[in-house]
Amino acid sequence: MAPGQNGGMRLVKTRAADINSLQISPKVERQGLEDIVFVHGLATNMAFWYASIAMAFSSVARVTLIDLRGHGRSSAPPSGYRAPDLAADAVDVFQTLGLERFHLVGHSYGALVAAHFALEHPDKAMSLTLTDMRLPSVQPSLSLAQSRLGPEIVSRLETFGVKIDADDPEFGLQLLTHLARLTLENTERAGAFQKLVANSNR
Repeated sequence: MAPGQNGGMRLVKTRAADINSLQISPKVERQGLEDIVFVHGLATNMAFWYASIAMAFSSVARVTLIDLRGHGRSSAPPSGYRAPDLAADAVDVFQTLGLERFHLVGHSYGALVAAHFALEHPDKAMSLTLTDMRLPSVQPSLSLAQSRLGPEIVSRLETFGVKIDADDPEFGLQLLTHLARLTLENTERAGAFQKLVANSNR
């Protein structure tokens, strides 16, 4: 592959989902170039990293991007959206792509996925960078019930026939599970719901 070219999209079949991936080769061929993997957060996809950060880092390393389960071009099974599930998807993807050791960067919920992966596979992660991440063990729980916009969000969700536990600090995972269900049932409604999910996580 020529320096700077995209390795192309590749759909990797894992044990429980089809995960979309993209590898960007280094712009300059040089010995000792390393791998960097970027993991996005909830209600976004690999495009979060692509245009600026991923392309900038591709000058010094091979960059790998993935769409987490239920995001982007990856499949959306009806369940399995907790960090251990998504980290398990990543294990299969990295093995298929031939990634042995790499620097791992995660944002928001993707950072939690990256942290879980690194804890389970410390031999794989050369470094771990976590951005905009909530650590449940050291930070207070946050829920819709505690949010000023909570009642409005709950009301909007009900227009989609979605009922969630407003006291659950992991309400984002509830939203993602409902999004997967709507995607399987009705693509048009899923698009509108995805916009609402994205706005609720800002």
